[in-house]
Amino acid sequence: MPRVKIENSIDRFIVVAAVLLFSTFAISLVLFFVFEADRVERVLFFPGNISQDIFGEERVLRNYSDTERDMRLLVEETILGPTSLYRSRVLPKQTEIQLFMLRGDVAYIDLSREALSEDGDVHIDFDVAESLLRRALHFNFRSLDEVVITVDGQLPGEPRFTIENRQNEA
Repeated sequence: MPRVKIENSIDRFIVVAAVLLFSTFAISLVLFFVFEADRVERVLFFPGNISQDIFGEERVLRNYSDTERDMRLLVEETILGPTSLYRSRVLPKQTEIQLFMLRGDVAYIDLSREALSEDGDVHIDFDVAESLLRRALHFNFRSLDEVVITVDGQLPGEPRFTIENRQNEA
């Protein structure tokens, strides 16, 4: 008779362990879908430190329901720089986004003047940096038609836009 009692307790232990294991799996599955549903994998492009090759770097970023916010986050991550020591920055780390707008299929980005400054961590010209930023945006957001990048409100490489005082000419 004592042997039956031992077998019942072992069966009960196996059932309880199976229920606990299944409930843990169910809870972790629910938490995965709740917390990881707002993540998306994006590709950023960075130049090499040693070679002039361009490398794609995958990052898991937060996925907002707002495309403009997603694009801005991608630009912010590009400014932060690569995670690999074998790649170099695209823009100086002091660069700030002064304005980011998405109107239709055109993204407007205005960067602070630090984007043009000579930084020891940046080994490329601003023209290359600008093309890498455009490439990352077009690669990750296929519906984007155009990216307009300005620095301190001015188009890089163009004559400075000024408004003359015409009041004194009259």
